[in-house]
Amino acid sequence: MSRLLCRLAPALALVTLTAALAPLAHARPYNPNRGRTHDPGHFFMRLSGGFGFSGAAFDDAAETTLSGAGGMLSFAFGATVARNIALNVDLFGLSMVEPNVEANGRDLGEADGTRATIGGIGIGATFYVMPANIYFAGSVGVGVGTLEFRGRVGNIIIEAEEDTEAGLALNFMVGKEWWVSRRWGLGLAAQAIVASLETDEGTGLTAFGIGLLFSASMN
Repeated sequence: MSRLLCRLAPALALVTLTAALAPLAHARPYNPNRGRTHDPGHFFMRLSGGFGFSGAAFDDAAETTLSGAGGMLSFAFGATVARNIALNVDLFGLSMVEPNVEANGRDLGEADGTRATIGGIGIGATFYVMPANIYFAGSVGVGVGTLEFRGRVGNIIIEAEEDTEAGLALNFMVGKEWWVSRRWGLGLAAQAIVASLETDEGTGLTAFGIGLLFSASMN
């Protein structure tokens, strides 16, 4: 799941932007100051993608940690169940590309050719503060991770791939959007992802990520 999310992220980001801008071609001039609310009984969708900083700590003898920049995303689909409240299924994930590695308190530098990804699916809710159209969202679910080592760490050449068992994954977002049509809002959001996983060998793994995302919501 995590590799699929990572590979599809560029295409999904393009779809997000295209879907968000398509209604503008035929939209009538819209006045955002009309007391708009998110009314119940409507389909809800939020597509978000961006970049951030992530880290992963292994519960092994060397106390290995990874940290670095990468992509982050969240795709929520559901319905508004009360005014300004939506329930949704949430697909979310993060990735690190060539992260920095530390082991036994020693900085080993960047792991060339290495990528780490975490992908999750959960059930969540979104709460809007109107008329500012600021939202708070959170979801809880399961996540899996993939570590792909294809390069050098310090003087050590590593080539391996390891998947994790499914574990607990949490996704939190807070954002602000501006109405651009009667159903679409565009804006920015801050995201935080936390996951507690375990490798196939039984090593514990705690991962986190924080990032800034572009978001497009339809309601």
